[in-house]
Amino acid sequence: MIGGDHSGVIHTKVERKTRYLAATLLPRCGANETLAAQLCIFTALPIGARTSVTPDNGKEFTDHAGLHKTGIKTFFADPYSS
Repeated sequence: MIGGDHSGVIHTKVERKTRYLAATLLPRCGANETLAAQLCIFTALPIGARTSVTPDNGKEFTDHAGLHKTGIKTFFADPYSS
């Protein structure tokens, strides 16, 4: 979620089954910041709860390969599909 005038970013992750929400405030919306936020969120979870992630196709997720080092698989939806 990007604030008005692009003043701030809240990176959120929602677990599909339990609807558990984790959010991190970021100074800007970039690939490095997004990867750092994801690593912070996922390392706080038990190993069984961090198996895969399906982000949208935004440019902020271009460093998704950094998650593979932790064993988290990344899947992307087809463009224009929910």
